[in-house]
Amino acid sequence: MPYPMLFLALALALPPFPAQAQVIAEVFESAWRRSSPAAGAIQRGDALQARRDAADLYTPAPPSLELGGRSDRLNRDRGASELEVGVALPLWLPGEQDRTRALADSERGEFDARIAAARLRLAAEVREAWWAWQLVRIDQASAGSRRDNASALARDVDRRVAAGSLARADAHQAQGALAAAEAELEEISALLASAAHRIAGLSGIAPREASAAGEPLPESLALSDAHPLLAELARRAESARNALDLAATQKRANPELTLSTRRERGSYGTPGEQTIAIALRLPFSSEPRNRARILDSNATLIEAEAQQRVERRRLEAVLSAARDAWTPRYASRRARSDVRNSRAKPAGSSTSPSASASPTCRRVCASKSNRAKRAARPRAPPCSVPRPSPICVSLWG
Repeated sequence: MPYPMLFLALALALPPFPAQAQVIAEVFESAWRRSSPAAGAIQRGDALQARRDAADLYTPAPPSLELGGRSDRLNRDRGASELEVGVALPLWLPGEQDRTRALADSERGEFDARIAAARLRLAAEVREAWWAWQLVRIDQASAGSRRDNASALARDVDRRVAAGSLARADAHQAQGALAAAEAELEEISALLASAAHRIAGLSGIAPREASAAGEPLPESLALSDAHPLLAELARRAESARNALDLAATQKRANPELTLSTRRERGSYGTPGEQTIAIALRLPFSSEPRNRARILDSNATLIEAEAQQRVERRRLEAVLSAARDAWTPRYASRRARSDVRNSRAKPAGSSTSPSASASPTCRRVCASKSNRAKRAARPRAPPCSVPRPSPICVSLWG
């Protein structure tokens, strides 16, 4: 897929590693086959090719056959008769065929650019859905870790309540923290299912497990004229320009060259005579009709050029915003991830709870500190009570 970083700017998503690029490509190709532009792409391409083939013909329209006859059988009946057969050939106007070819070629290029732009828009939508699913997966893993630590803390508090070192209210508080962690995990699991359904709705296939790692941002995000969204508008303007040139050429209907032969007889008993005729029909110009076509093509050209300028400014703003916001956004996410990981350390780690921790957490941690001091004395064997997780700081603080 060309211009992957432009997909990134449109979707504001991290580009994938090659290991999972195949997964995204699989999702995208499945989504493209289900899209409406792909449904009629082959037929539209064949129609444009047929129009280009018609521009290479010798005549702008098919020839026509002319048949005619005269006879006096219904009035005088003297044997007079006349039979005429001819072929009428429409002719190209000066410069019309070349401009018709140019218009057909530009329309084919516009169609190809429109397909590329549609693929780009769909790729941005697929990438946005894909990375939303990946972010929810990370949140689910963090919520699961918090739930596990809250469960371990609740078990530890229950043991100490049973031993009589903590009050029953502390056990209720620990159970409440566990219930909150489980509710958070259930909510994030529902969001994960919704994100997976969004991908399945786009592509018809369920997302598979994949790494959430990404590639570094390239140094240059320069906007090129070959960008599919700009190329689509440029091709549209080119088609409108060629249509304007063709409309200026077609000031009148196509002339016709007629080649005919006539066989006639004056009366009974006289020999028939045969003649050959050549005729040229030149229609007059139709100024109002031609003026309407010229104005319509000119309006289409002006709109396409204006839209191209607006789209270029929009894409430049999107790329600039993506480049300026990417580093702070990525650093902020890494910082939040580090904070989650530090809070989700298993019991017994060296992290100390803050002063804002709950009384239960402070009492349990102080008890562990006292046990460590008593362990240094020979007369006081240490008791093995695991230290609660610092997650209580975030849950109860």
